[in-house]
Amino acid sequence: MARINISSNSFKSRKNNLRKIIKLDQNPCFYETSKYVFAFAQIFAVMPLTGLWTKSHDLNGLKFKWMSFNTIYSIFCIISIGAMCVIAASSTVAQYGLKIGKISPLVFYVVNWFSLIQFLFLAVKWPSIMLYWKKVENNLPKCKKRAFIGHSIKFFAIFVICFSFVEHSMSIFSNLINVLHCPQEHSITEAFFRSHMGFIFNIIDYNLFLALFSKWMNIISTFTWSFMDLFIIMIALGLSNMFRRLNDFIFRQDYTLMDEDFWAEQRRSYRKICDLISEVDNATSTITLISFTNNLFFICLQLLNSLIFFPLNSSQMPRMYEIYFWFSLSFLITRTCLIIITCSFINEESRKPLLIFRKIPSTKWCLEVKRFFTEIATSNIGLTGKRYFRVTRGLLLSITGTIITYELILFNFNQDEDQKIEDCVWQSAVGTIWSGNETSPNVTSSSTVEITPTVMTTSYRTSASGTFGSSPTGTEIKGEDILTRINERLTALHVLDEQQLKRLESLEYK
Repeated sequence: MARINISSNSFKSRKNNLRKIIKLDQNPCFYETSKYVFAFAQIFAVMPLTGLWTKSHDLNGLKFKWMSFNTIYSIFCIISIGAMCVIAASSTVAQYGLKIGKISPLVFYVVNWFSLIQFLFLAVKWPSIMLYWKKVENNLPKCKKRAFIGHSIKFFAIFVICFSFVEHSMSIFSNLINVLHCPQEHSITEAFFRSHMGFIFNIIDYNLFLALFSKWMNIISTFTWSFMDLFIIMIALGLSNMFRRLNDFIFRQDYTLMDEDFWAEQRRSYRKICDLISEVDNATSTITLISFTNNLFFICLQLLNSLIFFPLNSSQMPRMYEIYFWFSLSFLITRTCLIIITCSFINEESRKPLLIFRKIPSTKWCLEVKRFFTEIATSNIGLTGKRYFRVTRGLLLSITGTIITYELILFNFNQDEDQKIEDCVWQSAVGTIWSGNETSPNVTSSSTVEITPTVMTTSYRTSASGTFGSSPTGTEIKGEDILTRINERLTALHVLDEQQLKRLESLEYK
């Protein structure tokens, strides 16, 4: 029996200790749960703050300093990415003009360059915002239920960062497969960077240091894009949790004991949360606007590629690139939906007290209840994009309709480009036939095959007479002659495998 009692007492002791270990902080501070995410983001020049790694709970260590290493590093990256924007603009506009399908690198770097600037300005205000946030949190009622705000922020941070890493790794791997598949005049390393960062090395001579530095700026830009969405998600979770704590406290009270002083106190707490949301929105609404417009642009662009480019080139496309494309599109749509859903929690939680007003007996209805009811019913609380739109659940349907509308417009405007095929075999072959000629031959038919050489771009069309238009030398080239010359060139390059032979034999020249 003694052993049984000892065992029973030991079991109870262990059970109590286990409860203490697994017991979560019932009222977590947003700063404590998010500061390590911001500290990690500083590796990529985002939010250059000091004191994030300190264990201080009073926010005394959180500061912004213009002369700190983090700030200087962030400014240096902003200048570097700004230079890449200029290079991308020069290269893209000179080569393609302002075609919607060709300006994606330019849009990518310009948007993330502007986002880094916004995060730098936000870092200046962030210590004061966190002090105000902490003050409002401390005045809220204690929460009896387990608060999952800390776990939610950590989960979404791990999800977005890890999947962003996977997406970028797949992008690098698909480019590497393309380099290994196609014949190259350079080493594999140089060929990879020329393919991956081609807009730079079309203007500037290649060197390894510049290639590695440009790649690091590319990684920073990629992280900034994903962190924009993650930042909005974390802010939305933190603000909605404040309303949730207040609502839980109100719903736990006995309606018959709620006097006018009680409702006056709850209304003041509600008003403080609304004021905090307004201040946070003023500081972050530009980032919200950039995030939504950028995501909307790339969703439309990738859907357009899936409708036009993929059906025509799926047989030539490496499987890895196809997997990367659909993974990237799915991840982008998922992030956009997560932003809308988490931000909509703010608006939904802010209106939940209306449910309890219906249960208040008429004997307890007072002026403070009426004021509280009117304030909630007439307010539209939530994050905005520079006041152009408010992020609520209904925005998801609005964006879906907008994407469908834009997709139809873009599809109609890009139907003339639906026959464009880029293939490394044709690049090597035709690039030698019209080498040195930067103008396209005359065109006389509507059947188009665009061939992109390694050095230049040449577009030609087969004519009804069975000949190509005028050649670079002014002589007329027969279809049989051009096919023979392509065949000879491919044989010389030792890249004429069975698949390419079938592709050549399938060409018909009328």
